[in-house]
Amino acid sequence: MTFIEIKQFLRDPLNSMTAVLLPTALLIVFGNISGMTRPQDRWGGIPFIEYFAPSMVVITAAVLGLQSMPTHVATYREKGVLKRLSTTPVSPIMLIGAQLLTQLAAAVTALVLLLVVGTTAFGIPMPAHPVEFILTFLLGLSALFTLGLLLAAVVSNGRAAISVGFVLFLPTLFFGGVYAPRAFLPDIVTEFGGYFPPSVQALQDSWTGDGANPWHLMAMAAIVLVVGPITAKIFRWD
Repeated sequence: MTFIEIKQFLRDPLNSMTAVLLPTALLIVFGNISGMTRPQDRWGGIPFIEYFAPSMVVITAAVLGLQSMPTHVATYREKGVLKRLSTTPVSPIMLIGAQLLTQLAAAVTALVLLLVVGTTAFGIPMPAHPVEFILTFLLGLSALFTLGLLLAAVVSNGRAAISVGFVLFLPTLFFGGVYAPRAFLPDIVTEFGGYFPPSVQALQDSWTGDGANPWHLMAMAAIVLVVGPITAKIFRWD
């Protein structure tokens, strides 16, 4: 079933290319702009592309967690796939699990591609705290997946999932520093952004800083633990 879900994902080139390739494409564009690869004080003494790299991770997480997955699940409900599966040995929960594995595989692929290109082409160092970085990435992604499933639990079709998903998609990119570098944002906004999934501050701190703030990681875990049971309770299979 996971293999089938992966094929379905690849058949939607807009979602797959946006989530997997867009962050690396942006890295390449910025990396070829004069001055973006030189350390500057405004970025904390590091090059802009190194400062901005965690925000590119946010793009992948937001596209997959708040657009791709909710749309797929809501479309299955709209077409009656979930209802039909409920009468077979293949339970709907297995389909959801396969969908989660598919989105996780896409997220990991995008991250690895970003790291490889960033390191080899532009000299961006690998995460200074790799274990914390992986934990932050997985927790932040899980938080967005949980919110995405909550959206999918209450909408009736794929079009509604896209529309409702934008309610969280846009602020996720804003607090993730995608629209404007976080160095240009007010302190209160950047502080709040550390607790807004997938916690770009924790990603950056574990990548180029002294390590992720435990409170940021706890906030991501709290979203999963609080929203997850609510989603399971209200999720409609038909």
